[in-house]
Amino acid sequence: MKDHPINGELYIFIYPKISNKLVFDIGAHVGKLTKNFIEAGAQVVAVEPQTDLTKNENYNDVISIENVCISNKIEKIKFYKCSRSSLSTCDISWKDCHNGEWNEVTVPTYTLDYLIENYGRPIYIKIDVESFEEYVLKGLTYEIDYISLEYTRSCRQTFINCLKEIERLGYSKLIPYRKRKRNNFKDGEFDNTTDLLKYFDRLHIDSQGDLLIIK
Repeated sequence: MKDHPINGELYIFIYPKISNKLVFDIGAHVGKLTKNFIEAGAQVVAVEPQTDLTKNENYNDVISIENVCISNKIEKIKFYKCSRSSLSTCDISWKDCHNGEWNEVTVPTYTLDYLIENYGRPIYIKIDVESFEEYVLKGLTYEIDYISLEYTRSCRQTFINCLKEIERLGYSKLIPYRKRKRNNFKDGEFDNTTDLLKYFDRLHIDSQGDLLIIK
């Protein structure tokens, strides 16, 4: 595994788990993590609705690139594409809270269940979709060993809604990894969503991170 600036404690934990296994990268962006997953030996399905971002060598060895959004329904949805591509989202409240030049387009959506029925059940799903994570989780009914999703302290209601989906799915090991610069660091371990929400509420309003949930 090559060293990479977006390595962090979360991915150091994940990489050994995914060798020769299927991974879904939801919100793959320009594919930096996608490439890391492949270098760790994973078979990757990459999902990124911004087609211009997926035309680079990071995607050369993926099983498939799906230029769609993931939601709780198979339909078409408004996607707010930002001049700062990492901020693009399906969540209008996220759009309204961030500066940039925005262009509204319509994109098709799949559900996680649909992806699983077409590609098989992954061992790990990475979700980074700018405050639309709860809708991604709503479209999942299968048991998955590992899921990580990005959280932002300023988006408290989104986090609460994600916790409801985590409870529905039956996850009980919850590990937040707080982001510092381009890395992330383990910041506790919880066995219930009540204590995790208390931890979340103590964070600085500008805090971001990734939550790993383990079956």
